[in-house]
Amino acid sequence: MPHDENKIYQPPPPRQYGPQSQILPKEDPGMPLDDEGEQYIRQVVGILLYYAHAVDLTILFALSAIAQEQANPTDKTMQRVKQLLDYMHSNPMAKIRF
Repeated sequence: MPHDENKIYQPPPPRQYGPQSQILPKEDPGMPLDDEGEQYIRQVVGILLYYAHAVDLTILFALSAIAQEQANPTDKTMQRVKQLLDYMHSNPMAKIRF
C-alpha cells in the first residue's frame, strides 16, 4: 500500500485513567453468613493477624483480603478462610521467628 502524502498523521486519543477505567468487575456476592459464621471469621482473622509476622509472612496478602471482607462476610469469604487454613496446615515445618 503506497504512502498517501495527503493524509495528516493524527495521534491516538489519550488514555483515560482514573476510576472510570479501573473499576473491577462485580463479583457474585454469595450468600451472607449468619452470626456464628461472622464470629468465626473474625476470630480466625484476629488470631492470624497477630501471629502472621512471627510465623509466615506469605499469608499476609491473602489475610488482608479476607480482613477487608469481614465487615460483610459471605459463603465465599468462608471458602477463602478455609483455603488459607488449608494452606497453613500444608506447611507443618513453619516455626515462630523472633
